[in-house]
Amino acid sequence: MILGLNYYYKCPECGSILFKESLVSSNTFGARYFSDGKVIAPNQPEFPQITKCFKCDTIFWLFKENEVGTSYGNSKESELENAIEARFLSLDEYFIALKNGIVKSDTEEYYVRQKILWLYNDRLRDGQPLFTDKDDKGRWRENIVALINVLNSEDANDKTIMAELYRNLENFDKCIEIINSIKEKELDWFKEDMIKACMLKNPLVIEFIEDADEYVDDD
Repeated sequence: MILGLNYYYKCPECGSILFKESLVSSNTFGARYFSDGKVIAPNQPEFPQITKCFKCDTIFWLFKENEVGTSYGNSKESELENAIEARFLSLDEYFIALKNGIVKSDTEEYYVRQKILWLYNDRLRDGQPLFTDKDDKGRWRENIVALINVLNSEDANDKTIMAELYRNLENFDKCIEIINSIKEKELDWFKEDMIKACMLKNPLVIEFIEDADEYVDDD
């Protein structure tokens, strides 16, 4: 893994400067792959595309229009040298982003709702219960239904996520129907494990492990 430029962004509300790192090269050695599309790779870190200002709490996209500079390592420019690293949003903050009007396209909505899905499933990956209460489960379900609606049912990669979401909702027949519609040979490994999970009536996120029947559970 080789780090690239630091990118600096100005908060559109108060003008505070935040930065995020980037990669020149990376690899997936030792990576873990999950049915919700998340990949956890020690040598391929992810950086946020949306963040919250550390000073005024404004949530904003780290897009080109907010970019104010780049540097290798810490910048020596006076405006940038005290920049704070941009962080990923919390679960509640992603829901706020969906409500405050800054999500303006299907691509942006997909990004935010996928992050919400992953944060819920991170609870299972960390050995915690999926839900904290009934309201939490309701938000989870609403997010899944909305995420299905922004997916392209003709795209093979979107189909893999759509199949996963129907399995999460315990609609195993629909999941299998979508999986069987995927004709790309390179996804055969995914199809086998997903059908097996459906046969087991397992609605939870699974980790793809070669020659193993393990899956993430909350028991």
